[in-house]
Amino acid sequence: MTSILWPSSLPCGFVNGGGTETRLAPKHSFEPEVGSPITRRKGTLRQFSQDVEMVMTRLQLETFEAFYMNTLKDGTLPFYMTHPRLRTQVKCLIVGDEGYAINRFGSKVRVAFSLRITR
Repeated sequence: MTSILWPSSLPCGFVNGGGTETRLAPKHSFEPEVGSPITRRKGTLRQFSQDVEMVMTRLQLETFEAFYMNTLKDGTLPFYMTHPRLRTQVKCLIVGDEGYAINRFGSKVRVAFSLRITR
């Protein structure tokens, strides 16, 4: 399977710099029957979650919705995009039960969604 790339016709910058980028801890903690809690590293992947907002034109929104529904199979497939802060390619997955939200204002729309980023 080939890698899916973020469409070049869509914005790659996030509103307000992308908001909060939160590191997902690669660890697992448990309490044994006897003794103090134990924490173990799960792996070496560096994953982050980020709530994203992008301002798009109505034409870009149509492109985004087609990309989300058809190419990403309703957000179930990962894709690659240039991270706006790092300027490097990162693997992303749109997460959350809602998928994305649209807020219209004038001739533009604000599209909000959550990403899980692997780098």
